[in-house]
Amino acid sequence: MPLQKTDGLILRSIPLGETSKILTIYSKDFGKVSVIAKGARSARSRYGGTLEILNHISIIFYYKENRDLHSLSQAEIIDSYLVIKEDLHRTALAMAICELTNQLEVGQEANPLLFRLLLSAFKTLDDTERQPVNIFRAFQIHVFDLMGFRPDFFNCTGCGKKIETTCSFDLMAGGLICDDCLDQGTASMRLYMETIKMLRSLQKTHISKLQPSAESSSAVQQVDEFVRVYLRYHVDGIRDLKALRFYDEIE
Repeated sequence: MPLQKTDGLILRSIPLGETSKILTIYSKDFGKVSVIAKGARSARSRYGGTLEILNHISIIFYYKENRDLHSLSQAEIIDSYLVIKEDLHRTALAMAICELTNQLEVGQEANPLLFRLLLSAFKTLDDTERQPVNIFRAFQIHVFDLMGFRPDFFNCTGCGKKIETTCSFDLMAGGLICDDCLDQGTASMRLYMETIKMLRSLQKTHISKLQPSAESSSAVQQVDEFVRVYLRYHVDGIRDLKALRFYDEIE
């Protein structure tokens, strides 16, 4: 039962007994791990506010091979993202990012690219100059790349020509398809050109470089609908995000 050290973002926290809790952490070196933090909910807990959800922490834990649950030994805060936690909208979006990551990642296997994407999303959400909801949209678009089903928002999957007008998106092929190449039996979704341009921008721009945008409400709504449909098509059992529903309510 060797001691291991890593850092990670707390995705989820659930009570255990009267004084302990189980934390789900997306870690730099082990991917998603679950640890028992004994006494963490006690009034005299040595952890203080270190183990709050959304915190970026450094941990030392007892690693149990072939087990899903490990034991936390030590923890220190690296970043607590106070701007996020003081803003209800940003908190909801950060929670949605955690929920989505928790649903997508199964098993203990490091994914450094996803870990860096998570930290970029949280650091940018913690920047008051940014447009919060577009950070969440960009996170989802970049997750497609990391999960192995990167969408092509530029060229027709049939003839290869660059798309410059409203057309359909072939969900199976993972790309746009012009009207000349579209088969009526294809599982597809119709996209406005403004929507396509917004998706292109979100895909090619690093999260930390996102700028405020001025797309129409119809394009924004269609981007969100596309992301939901595309995720459901490629990821079995994906569930609606509770935090995102809450965000919609307060928005």
